[in-house]
Amino acid sequence: MSKPHDLGSPRTNEKITEFTETYGKWLSTPKSSPTLNSMDPERLRSMAAFHLSVAEPLAHRYCKWALGNLREAVLDFKLGATNRYSSAKALDDMTPQKCELIRVFRAIYRYETYYNLFGCNEGKREGVLRGEWTNYHYLFRLEPWEAEAVACIHVFIHDEYEKMLNQLKDKLDPPDVRFQLQNGVYRYEDVFRLTAEVNDYAESMISRGLRTAVQLFATQDDAELVVKMRQCLRRSGDHDGLLEEALGTLSQSNRLFEADIPPDPRDERARNREGMKAAPDTVPPTGPPLGWMHLWSRGYSNVYGEYVPRSLQTMGYVMWNTKRWKFKGAEEMVFEKWRFAPDPAQDIRRDFNWSPW
Repeated sequence: MSKPHDLGSPRTNEKITEFTETYGKWLSTPKSSPTLNSMDPERLRSMAAFHLSVAEPLAHRYCKWALGNLREAVLDFKLGATNRYSSAKALDDMTPQKCELIRVFRAIYRYETYYNLFGCNEGKREGVLRGEWTNYHYLFRLEPWEAEAVACIHVFIHDEYEKMLNQLKDKLDPPDVRFQLQNGVYRYEDVFRLTAEVNDYAESMISRGLRTAVQLFATQDDAELVVKMRQCLRRSGDHDGLLEEALGTLSQSNRLFEADIPPDPRDERARNREGMKAAPDTVPPTGPPLGWMHLWSRGYSNVYGEYVPRSLQTMGYVMWNTKRWKFKGAEEMVFEKWRFAPDPAQDIRRDFNWSPW
């Protein structure tokens, strides 16, 4: 789905549920999904325009960012001098392979679909769903490593916006103003905050989806960029949960206790630490990538997002082919992230009663 108005206006909880149920069937039975021949020309033009103007530039920008972070992490990993050289050489190719690009594109489209459903965009929204329900209706339909790929795109967008906001914070916040009533006229006196907080900008920009992200990234003039960022601000009121909330520990663990959510058999597989193998890097990819296997000691996991050390998500570790992990100590490098970020592992034990190792 490339446009939010495909659901009609208003976008009700019932329409969203109907779409996500159909989407889940497409994922589980790909032959049931729409084909190019079944779509009208206007729909195809819209999809092509989104791919060329939004998905492609974002994919290339993302790959450069994430592969750069991965390469830096490998070089920083404490190996011997010889292995340091071979590790760097293994990552000299910064061009993503076709299989890797498919994973990235899938994650980009799934990220955009989330905000087409639950974001602040064109069309009226009637109703509100918090993070545990947006997780259940949408992310729940994906395999856990696929949901984690969406989390990696979220971290990228969040980091890019954070840099943008830090750079322009002074221009977004004009000087504090003082007001005092003198002879029936208000004059500057008391401190009064006139603008939104930085967090309001970040959440508002994120809720607009990836079309807005591409427009903001392409804007070079600071004054013009500030105007566009202010235009993103949402009105106060109830909003659907952001993707960050849906990826959070609370939204994922609530499925164990919410009476209206049926048990997920994948949680039992994770508790049993069922063994898994990395899928071959076929086109298209059909299973968990090697980076995911390294993180979970080759055991099954049904958690993602906030349950994963963020430093791994900045590397896009679930996007890359096996050959990028062909250096001495690769699995150890991934696994040691638990040592530097112990909270996610503790949260898994508390919420799901199993350990990553």
